[in-house]
Amino acid sequence: MTKFFIMQYLHNILIVSIVILLIMILLLIGVISAISHVITKPIKELCAGIDRMSNGDLTTKIRKTSNDEIGEIGEKFNIMTERLLQLVNKIQETAETLSASSQELASTTSTNLEIAQGISNSSL
Repeated sequence: MTKFFIMQYLHNILIVSIVILLIMILLLIGVISAISHVITKPIKELCAGIDRMSNGDLTTKIRKTSNDEIGEIGEKFNIMTERLLQLVNKIQETAETLSASSQELASTTSTNLEIAQGISNSSL
């Protein structure tokens, strides 16, 4: 009978060990899933920001959610978009200035042409 009780006891220990192992595996899967979500969420937000910026939205900002490397990338992304927006605004201002100068030059050229034609006609 003692052999039977020993076998029964070992069997019970095996079942409890398997149950504990399964619980630990499930907990480990949950922890890994949570860590994966914490890592991938900021990366997905950064990718979405890059998509918006590549479609022309230079006002896109990324929320800095951490102080790690991903957070630093988000911060650098925000600096980059701000500088690109400043550059585009400067190009637009320069284009407007160039357009105004071009119109003035066209007007001056037209006036000079009229004066030259007047001088030419009066000397005939």
